[in-house]
Amino acid sequence: MTIFSIIKNELVKLNRKLVMLDKKMDIIIESHIQEMNRRKNIDVDVDVLKLPDYLRRSFLALRKLGSASSSDISSITKVARAVESSYLNQLVRLGWCNKKRECRRVIFYIGSDDNGLLP
Repeated sequence: MTIFSIIKNELVKLNRKLVMLDKKMDIIIESHIQEMNRRKNIDVDVDVLKLPDYLRRSFLALRKLGSASSSDISSITKVARAVESSYLNQLVRLGWCNKKRECRRVIFYIGSDDNGLLP
């Protein structure tokens, strides 16, 4: 056996170990990402509990729909549209959601971009 074949065999073994380590690192990174997402959701839910009941109901209905008008939210919460609009505007001022105008309708959404998607 020549020195080159010995080196080649050792490099092949080393490559297999590196591939195995790479797979393990991917698993660890994925589990870390899932844990961070889980914690982020818990933090948001804990913060939601700090809202008054009437604003919490509106926020949770908006979160369920993603983006909606005050009349859409009022159909879920069973609150008058004008009152619901006031609640949603309070949430906008508090930084819990945003709003955009589509013709005459005002659409409320959670997130920072115009699509109503979470950041």
